[in-house]
Amino acid sequence: MNKDLTLVYSGGSGGFIALHGIVLSGIHHADKYGINSDANDIINQWGLIAKNGINSWRDFEIWPNNTRTKENNHSHKLYYNCNIGANDFININSTKVVIYTDITMQYKLMKLKNANIVLDENMGYPSKWDAFYDNIRKYGWEDCAMPYDMKYLPMYIRDEIHDNYTKSIEFFGSESKTHKDILISNVSFYCKYADYKISLHDIVKTKFRVMTDMLGIPYKKEHEQLMDIWLGLHPQDLQMDLLNYKEENEY
Repeated sequence: MNKDLTLVYSGGSGGFIALHGIVLSGIHHADKYGINSDANDIINQWGLIAKNGINSWRDFEIWPNNTRTKENNHSHKLYYNCNIGANDFININSTKVVIYTDITMQYKLMKLKNANIVLDENMGYPSKWDAFYDNIRKYGWEDCAMPYDMKYLPMYIRDEIHDNYTKSIEFFGSESKTHKDILISNVSFYCKYADYKISLHDIVKTKFRVMTDMLGIPYKKEHEQLMDIWLGLHPQDLQMDLLNYKEENEY
């Protein structure tokens, strides 16, 4: 295993708790605003959310700076990426660790934490498909609202897309008819090409031990404290779902 890690997740899958738990072990370092192996610094973020209410969740997120992480002299670096594209994911040259949850729980968590999404009656999600297609689109190409609609494009366009953007099409899912389908395909892609994949539900149920055991890093009593605080921030019904939920997607 490469000594450096890159943690990847799709928004609403528990990325920050995974980040903080790994850093808390004291082996890997992610540079940004004091994030290091000190338990008080790590746990403080969650205490601020508890004090200010669940609506403040995103206000107190402390994002690591991957550029600074790369430039530091730590021997075990931890990079952090949310919702990255297919090629960026494939080209990661450190150990890829993916945290995921099922689609229903992911939407519940995104909604609770006011993630940058648009929810409608069909659980709509503003995926990056539009931006991708607009970026590769050439003059005269027809509209393509969803990956599934590629089959209605002229053959020469389909051939060019599949010949030059194979991984991206796999990432979005050629059969995806909705943004929800695309989101599921994104997570499936991450899990397929990850070195390690781990369910948020397993992290919660084991109070992070499943992650430390998987990566071979120290487990500390502070991990239990961290997980108890994090879980306690959620409404009671969501806590029960996180502890007992049976995943509907097998990634």
